[in-house]
Amino acid sequence: MILLGPGGGTALDAWVTPAAYRLELPALGVLRRGGVSPEPGLPIDFFRWWFLSPLDGRLLASSPRSGRVEEGGRRVEEGGREEVSSKGGRWFILRRGAATVILEDAERPGGLEIVATERRPGALEHLAFQGLALAPHSGDRTEYEEARTGVRAEVVVESVDATEPEPVAFLDPDHGGER
Repeated sequence: MILLGPGGGTALDAWVTPAAYRLELPALGVLRRGGVSPEPGLPIDFFRWWFLSPLDGRLLASSPRSGRVEEGGRRVEEGGREEVSSKGGRWFILRRGAATVILEDAERPGGLEIVATERRPGALEHLAFQGLALAPHSGDRTEYEEARTGVRAEVVVESVDATEPEPVAFLDPDHGGER
Protein backbone atom coordinates (compact mmCIF):
# COMPACT_ATOMS: atom_id res chain seq x y z
CA MET A 1 0.00 0.00 0.00
CA ILE A 2 1.32 3.41 -0.88
CA LEU A 3 -0.20 6.59 0.53
CA LEU A 4 0.62 9.83 -1.22
CA GLY A 5 1.09 13.05 0.72
CA PRO A 6 1.05 16.70 -0.28
CA GLY A 7 2.49 17.32 -3.70
CA GLY A 8 2.15 13.64 -4.65
CA GLY A 9 5.19 12.41 -2.70
CA THR A 10 5.12 9.03 -0.97
CA ALA A 11 4.02 9.51 2.65
CA LEU A 12 3.88 5.82 3.54
CA ASP A 13 4.92 2.64 1.76
CA ALA A 14 3.74 -0.54 3.46
CA TRP A 15 4.15 -4.16 2.36
CA VAL A 16 2.51 -6.53 4.83
CA THR A 17 1.89 -10.29 4.87
CA PRO A 18 0.93 -12.54 7.80
CA ALA A 19 4.61 -13.52 8.23
CA ALA A 20 6.61 -10.39 7.34
CA TYR A 21 6.43 -6.63 6.80
CA ARG A 22 8.29 -3.64 5.40
CA LEU A 23 7.23 -0.12 6.34
CA GLU A 24 8.81 3.03 4.97
CA LEU A 25 8.13 6.69 5.76
CA PRO A 26 10.45 8.39 3.23
CA ALA A 27 10.03 11.96 4.52
CA LEU A 28 11.23 10.83 7.96
CA GLY A 29 13.94 8.51 6.67
CA VAL A 30 12.28 5.57 8.45
CA LEU A 31 12.52 2.01 7.10
CA ARG A 32 11.48 -0.91 9.29
CA ARG A 33 11.34 -4.59 8.43
CA GLY A 34 10.26 -7.52 10.52
CA GLY A 35 8.43 -10.80 10.85
CA VAL A 36 5.36 -12.01 12.68
CA SER A 37 5.87 -9.79 15.76
CA PRO A 38 6.15 -6.12 14.76
CA GLU A 39 8.05 -3.41 16.61
CA PRO A 40 5.88 -1.59 19.16
CA GLY A 41 4.26 1.57 17.81
CA LEU A 42 4.08 0.44 14.18
CA PRO A 43 0.63 -0.05 12.59
CA ILE A 44 1.49 -3.54 11.29
CA ASP A 45 -1.06 -5.39 13.44
CA PHE A 46 -3.71 -2.93 12.23
CA PHE A 47 -2.79 -3.47 8.57
CA ARG A 48 -2.87 -7.24 9.04
CA TRP A 49 -6.23 -7.02 10.79
CA TRP A 50 -8.01 -4.61 8.47
CA PHE A 51 -6.52 -5.50 5.07
CA LEU A 52 -5.76 -9.22 5.41
CA SER A 53 -8.28 -10.66 7.87
CA PRO A 54 -10.94 -8.21 9.16
CA LEU A 55 -13.33 -11.03 10.07
CA ASP A 56 -10.73 -13.41 11.49
CA GLY A 57 -11.48 -14.74 14.94
CA ARG A 58 -14.08 -16.63 16.93
CA LEU A 59 -17.59 -15.22 16.60
CA LEU A 60 -18.94 -14.42 20.08
CA ALA A 61 -22.18 -12.67 19.07
CA SER A 62 -23.94 -11.10 16.11
CA SER A 63 -27.22 -9.40 15.39
CA PRO A 64 -29.00 -8.18 12.29
CA ARG A 65 -30.53 -4.74 12.55
CA SER A 66 -33.32 -3.72 10.23
CA GLY A 67 -33.60 -0.32 8.62
CA ARG A 68 -31.00 2.03 7.26
CA VAL A 69 -28.94 4.90 8.65
CA GLU A 70 -29.43 8.31 7.11
CA GLU A 71 -27.16 11.36 7.34
CA GLY A 72 -26.93 12.61 10.92
CA GLY A 73 -27.23 9.10 12.35
CA ARG A 74 -31.04 8.86 12.10
CA ARG A 75 -32.03 5.24 11.55
CA VAL A 76 -35.32 4.54 9.76
CA GLU A 77 -36.72 1.20 10.89
CA GLU A 78 -38.89 -1.04 8.75
CA GLY A 79 -42.43 0.33 8.99
CA GLY A 80 -41.21 3.95 9.05
CA ARG A 81 -40.41 4.31 12.78
CA GLU A 82 -37.40 6.55 13.32
CA GLU A 83 -34.68 5.98 15.87
CA VAL A 84 -31.70 8.26 16.48
CA SER A 85 -28.58 6.15 16.32
CA SER A 86 -25.13 6.13 14.78
CA LYS A 87 -25.47 2.40 14.24
CA GLY A 88 -27.52 0.11 12.05
CA GLY A 89 -27.26 -2.84 9.72
CA ARG A 90 -25.48 -5.71 11.46
CA TRP A 91 -22.95 -6.04 14.23
CA PHE A 92 -20.47 -8.75 15.12
CA ILE A 93 -18.30 -9.34 18.17
CA LEU A 94 -15.18 -11.39 17.44
CA ARG A 95 -12.37 -12.70 19.63
CA ARG A 96 -8.87 -12.88 18.09
CA GLY A 97 -6.35 -14.06 20.65
CA ALA A 98 -6.29 -11.37 23.35
CA ALA A 99 -8.22 -8.91 21.13
CA THR A 100 -11.95 -8.25 20.99
CA VAL A 101 -13.31 -6.77 17.77
CA ILE A 102 -16.69 -5.06 17.41
CA LEU A 103 -17.68 -4.65 13.76
CA GLU A 104 -20.81 -2.84 12.58
CA ASP A 105 -22.13 -2.07 9.13
CA ALA A 106 -25.02 0.05 7.93
CA GLU A 107 -26.54 1.24 4.69
CA ARG A 108 -26.56 4.99 4.26
CA PRO A 109 -27.55 7.31 1.42
CA GLY A 110 -25.13 6.70 -1.41
CA GLY A 111 -23.38 3.67 0.05
CA LEU A 112 -22.41 1.97 3.26
CA GLU A 113 -20.66 2.64 6.54
CA ILE A 114 -18.47 0.19 8.44
CA VAL A 115 -17.23 0.91 11.96
CA ALA A 116 -14.70 -1.36 13.63
CA THR A 117 -13.12 -1.20 17.07
CA GLU A 118 -10.38 -3.55 18.25
CA ARG A 119 -9.48 -3.71 21.94
CA ARG A 120 -6.50 -5.66 23.23
CA PRO A 121 -4.28 -5.24 26.28
CA GLY A 122 -2.61 -1.85 25.99
CA ALA A 123 -4.26 -0.87 22.71
CA LEU A 124 -7.53 0.47 21.32
CA GLU A 125 -7.93 1.00 17.58
CA HIS A 126 -10.96 2.48 15.88
CA LEU A 127 -11.75 2.64 12.17
CA ALA A 128 -14.72 4.20 10.36
CA PHE A 129 -15.21 3.64 6.62
CA GLN A 130 -17.78 5.36 4.38
CA GLY A 131 -17.96 4.35 0.76
CA LEU A 132 -20.05 3.23 -2.15
CA ALA A 133 -19.31 -0.48 -1.65
CA LEU A 134 -16.66 -2.80 -0.22
CA ALA A 135 -14.46 -2.35 -3.29
CA PRO A 136 -12.68 1.05 -3.32
CA HIS A 137 -14.22 3.95 -5.25
CA SER A 138 -13.24 7.56 -5.74
CA GLY A 139 -14.55 9.62 -2.81
CA ASP A 140 -14.52 6.79 -0.23
CA ARG A 141 -13.27 7.92 3.20
CA THR A 142 -11.69 6.14 6.15
CA GLU A 143 -10.76 7.53 9.55
CA TYR A 144 -8.41 5.61 11.84
CA GLU A 145 -7.42 6.31 15.43
CA GLU A 146 -5.10 4.51 17.84
CA ALA A 147 -5.96 5.67 21.36
CA ARG A 148 -2.71 4.79 23.17
CA THR A 149 -0.42 6.77 20.86
CA GLY A 150 -2.97 9.35 19.68
CA VAL A 151 -2.19 8.53 16.04
CA ARG A 152 -5.07 9.60 13.83
CA ALA A 153 -5.31 9.38 10.07
CA GLU A 154 -7.93 10.19 7.47
CA VAL A 155 -7.69 8.61 4.04
CA VAL A 156 -9.71 9.79 1.03
CA VAL A 157 -9.65 7.73 -2.17
CA GLU A 158 -9.01 10.15 -5.01
CA SER A 159 -8.94 7.58 -7.82
CA VAL A 160 -8.83 3.84 -8.41
CA ASP A 161 -6.80 2.14 -11.13
CA ALA A 162 -9.04 -0.38 -12.89
CA THR A 163 -6.12 -2.51 -14.10
CA GLU A 164 -5.06 -5.52 -12.07
CA PRO A 165 -1.60 -5.19 -10.48
CA GLU A 166 1.27 -7.29 -11.78
CA PRO A 167 2.04 -10.37 -9.63
CA VAL A 168 5.44 -8.86 -8.72
CA ALA A 169 3.55 -6.19 -6.73
CA PHE A 170 2.86 -8.81 -4.05
CA LEU A 171 6.52 -9.76 -3.56
CA ASP A 172 8.79 -8.28 -0.91
CA PRO A 173 9.99 -5.00 -2.48
CA ASP A 174 13.55 -5.51 -1.22
CA HIS A 175 13.77 -9.16 -2.31
CA GLY A 176 12.34 -9.58 -5.81
CA GLY A 177 9.54 -7.02 -6.00
CA GLU A 178 9.81 -3.91 -8.14
CA ARG A 179 9.51 -0.33 -6.97
